[in-house]
Amino acid sequence: MAGSTLLLSVIATATVIMAVVQIGVVVFASRLAKRVSRLVDVIEHEIKPTLARVDAVSSDVARVTSLASNQAERLDQITSQLIEKIDDILTVADRSVFAPLKQGAGFLFGLRAALSAFRDESTQSQPPPSSDSTSSTSE
Repeated sequence: MAGSTLLLSVIATATVIMAVVQIGVVVFASRLAKRVSRLVDVIEHEIKPTLARVDAVSSDVARVTSLASNQAERLDQITSQLIEKIDDILTVADRSVFAPLKQGAGFLFGLRAALSAFRDESTQSQPPPSSDSTSSTSE
């Protein structure tokens, strides 16, 4: 029986040691959980203002993007209106200035051609000077 008592006492001692180790692990885990909890609280406390600033910046960026988009649309409208106005001005200038100039230029070219034709007729109707009369007077 002494052998079985010895084995029982070894088993009891091992069980007590295991229980003490387990209690130590539980206490250590509890302290670690408290520290992690405090760390999370500190991080949340530090990050909240940063997240609020990020949210504010995000809303500002969204507002600026919207304004830029609106301004780009306005610029597009103004540009297309400007192009239409320039086209209208060029059309009016063509009708009221360049068309009469073209007609006037055509009239002048016709008058020039008529005068040129008249001048050609008048030079053809005059007799050319004879070479005999100049030679007889020189003799």
